[in-house]
Amino acid sequence: MGLGSAQAALTSAQSAQASAQKTADSASAALATVRDVADQADNDVAKAQTANDQAQSALTSAQSAQASAQSTADSASNVVASDQVAVNSAQDAVNSAQAALDSVNTITLPSGYVSAFKGNVAGTVSSSELEAVAKPGVAMNTYKDNVVAEKEVVSTNGADVSLTSEQEKQLTLFIAELVNSVRNQVGSSAVKVTEGSLAYAKIIIKGYNATGTQPVTHNSKVIVNAEKLYNVNSGEDLSLFFGDDSTPLTMNDIFGRAYNGLVGMLFNDADSNWGHTYSILGQNPQGISFGQEYLGVDSDQWGDTQYEFIGLNSTTTNNDFNTSNEFSIPNTTETHQQALNKAKSALANAENQLATDQAKLTSANQALANANEAVAQAQTTADNAKATLTDAQTKQSLANADVTAKQSEADQANSALATANQNVATAQAALENLSADQATKLANLQSSKDALASVQSQLSKDQRTLDQANSALATASDQLASAKQALTTAQTNADQAKQALARAEQAKRDAETALATAKNQLATDQATLQQAQATLATYTADNATKLANLQSSKDALTSAQAELAKRQATAASAQDALKQAKADLATKQQALTDAQTKLADLQAQLSDLQNAPAKLAQAKVALAKAQTSYDEALATAEKAQATHVSAQTADDQAQAKLATAKDNLARAQAQLATLEALQKAEQQAKAQAEAKANGYQIVNGQVVNDQGTPVAGWMVKNGVAYDANGNSINVPTATDKQSPSLTGVTKETISQYPTRKAYKQSLPQTGNASETGAILAGLSMLAGTLAMALGFKKKEN
Repeated sequence: MGLGSAQAALTSAQSAQASAQKTADSASAALATVRDVADQADNDVAKAQTANDQAQSALTSAQSAQASAQSTADSASNVVASDQVAVNSAQDAVNSAQAALDSVNTITLPSGYVSAFKGNVAGTVSSSELEAVAKPGVAMNTYKDNVVAEKEVVSTNGADVSLTSEQEKQLTLFIAELVNSVRNQVGSSAVKVTEGSLAYAKIIIKGYNATGTQPVTHNSKVIVNAEKLYNVNSGEDLSLFFGDDSTPLTMNDIFGRAYNGLVGMLFNDADSNWGHTYSILGQNPQGISFGQEYLGVDSDQWGDTQYEFIGLNSTTTNNDFNTSNEFSIPNTTETHQQALNKAKSALANAENQLATDQAKLTSANQALANANEAVAQAQTTADNAKATLTDAQTKQSLANADVTAKQSEADQANSALATANQNVATAQAALENLSADQATKLANLQSSKDALASVQSQLSKDQRTLDQANSALATASDQLASAKQALTTAQTNADQAKQALARAEQAKRDAETALATAKNQLATDQATLQQAQATLATYTADNATKLANLQSSKDALTSAQAELAKRQATAASAQDALKQAKADLATKQQALTDAQTKLADLQAQLSDLQNAPAKLAQAKVALAKAQTSYDEALATAEKAQATHVSAQTADDQAQAKLATAKDNLARAQAQLATLEALQKAEQQAKAQAEAKANGYQIVNGQVVNDQGTPVAGWMVKNGVAYDANGNSINVPTATDKQSPSLTGVTKETISQYPTRKAYKQSLPQTGNASETGAILAGLSMLAGTLAMALGFKKKEN
């Protein structure tokens, strides 16, 4: 290689070096720029991450507060629901207690009754005056059904009634509570209930049942025997019952009959001269005191009620009549009132608790709403922070990608520069080597020339010198060959520099390819970013769904509260309906009261007839007294007439007495005739009942019983049967298959007492079926209790 070629190679390498230096400087500057951008992106990501962390922490706190508020609201809602259940339960308890109190049977005295009764005892108030005050008490007091006793059947299909000891005890305590309540109001001593009083009443019932015939008045023989057995004094009140027994008889019916009998004897007893009233209220018109009285109440086999008031005499011992085992007489009204007051107090407490917890629920719901709003705001802030972080991270990724790309470009440029520098150094060394060798060779050539000139000038001097010169020339030629080889090497180096330049250009092209790849990666990253944004949007939508669900739950709560209000309105409507039903019940009860008033009037008429025997005896006594008065007055008048005219005044007085006595005699005679007719009617009714009960019939002109035995004292005239008193009685002949009738007996003269299996009659009982009473004096009696006159009051000393 020649020196020119080496110089050219050096120049070319230096040019490539300058280009590579420029490329490296440009790559370094670009790298610095993208590093600045990357550093800023790192700062932005750090800030965005901090903001995102804070927003997420705030969201977590808000969600925790929301969960706590939701839990508090749910708990408060559950408490309110529980409170409402407690209020409903307390209200049910109040309703039950009120119903129990309303169902208690009590006796209300009419206004002025106490003073009127005491006045009658003192003799300052007449019987009619007391009756005017007392009679409204019948309508004022109505038996209230005992739903428990309604289930306790004591007789079906007309079977005999037989109360157990426990049933007798409950009936006695029921009446004792009522008796003591009215005695307390008139200032009388309370009765007591003991084993002895219950046993006494049971003995009385056994005596009545032993007769085999339903009583129509007191059985003095039974009472006297019981008094002797127990060595006591006693008074009996009797409430009879006649009527249909096709339906089952329950303890509720027994309670109702006993109650209604007590009401009748307290307020509608004028026809019995208030004997029952005095007995029940612990007063004795004869001034006889029983001292402490004991009560026993029972029911005979026909369902009648016997009230036995027992008093001890001076010789009674505990062996005769057991007073030691005393039963506690309940105060049902006070007990139920206390229960009602307790239930009302519990209801008020439950309502107060409900109001308190409802306020807590309202506060909790408001706190929940605030927490929900705080969560929504925190979610928005977190979403924004997340978006900002994602954007910063995307920019950071792009910046880092730029740094990587620029770093690669700078590395490649620096590598190309290093190669170019090496090439210049190599070319410079080759040129320097070539230049040094050329100078040596030129110097040697000049020496050779000088030697040649010397030799030529001295050609003749020495051939040896020529040979040496030729040898030196050959050496120089060898050296020239070496120089040429060096030049070739320099050329090779130049070629290598060109190849380095080509590689630099390829590196540039590779950098451009990498740039294109980076741009493609950028597009891919942007697509990934869009996908991430879509995913974020999905998560955001899911959060919106959760918020919507939360709102739906709140709406459901609101709906439930509206439903609660609706049900409360329904309950209010039901309460109004209950009030209306109570008003309707009051109307029906008034109608029942009117019917009872009418019944009382009919009972008064029936009492007149049924007390006919006693009144007949009274009338006979009155007639005897009137006859005596008449005789005395007549004697006085005759004496006064015969004595002197100056006794005219006395005569006038005697005449007046005589006239009065005559009037009294006439009235007594008329009453006697009426009572005798009534007595005959009663005798006929008893005989008719006897004939029916014993199956009397006419056989061969005789009256025989169902055993075919002739009946003593009875006879048959013209096909008609007559009893021992000569009363015509409807008795069928042996061939007569039809039911008995009242042929030959007028409505005005008959008072029939059928057996319990034929008819029954009692005062109306709320909820019971209507009952048809016996036919008496042509009047259809309503169902009612027949309170018989005391008729028997005894005191032994």
